[in-house]
Amino acid sequence: MTPFSPLTPFSPLSPAFRPDVIAVCKRYSVAVMPGAMTPTEVLNAWEAGGDVVKIFPAGVGGPQFFKDLKGPFPFIEMLWTSPRAGYC
Repeated sequence: MTPFSPLTPFSPLSPAFRPDVIAVCKRYSVAVMPGAMTPTEVLNAWEAGGDVVKIFPAGVGGPQFFKDLKGPFPFIEMLWTSPRAGYC
């Protein structure tokens, strides 16, 4: 089975971190983007196999919060979304 690109409409994009969803997506080679807010959630979502970690709700912390998360986690791919961006 060919893996999906993280940009396809078939890739699960979630507002929450659900390890069981990540496990199913990995089983079927589907990219998955779990949601996280705290540094612990970001790391857990990445370690569980998330391809990209969606920071949600990003409007709470704004751009500076996103930059602050990238500091200790430069190796984690992150996506910043908010209701104002039209993603919710």
